Amino acid sequence: MSHTVYLYHPTIRQTHADGDALDDGEKIGLPTSIVDAFIARLSSFGYAPEGASSGRRSFVKLAGGSTITVAVHSSEISFTVPTSDSGSDAVFEALQDACELSDGGDLEPYDPQTEEWLNAV
Repeated sequence: MSHTVYLYHPTIRQTHADGDALDDGEKIGLPTSIVDAFIARLSSFGYAPEGASSGRRSFVKLAGGSTITVAVHSSEISFTVPTSDSGSDAVFEALQDACELSDGGDLEPYDPQTEEWLNAV
């Protein structure tokens, strides 16, 4: 089991507020400039590249005895932490990193475990 937080295009938040489910239809792609800027900032938060495969780039960081994995896709970015007794510190750090890395308004963080958008509108 794991805890995952997603970063989406701001339009996804609006359509979700209008009543559409997050998994309805196609996701809006993230502009390359936003993805590139996000990836450039990851290293300053302690993330290191892990690899790439079939449209996905991965980055990892150790936190609180667990590994936070960031997966960058064309329409979403996810922060995933395996849940365990030692994972609570890593979950908090993943939530904090997701919010801080999305603070420019180009990305909207969503926690499906709580069904909440994490940044104020």
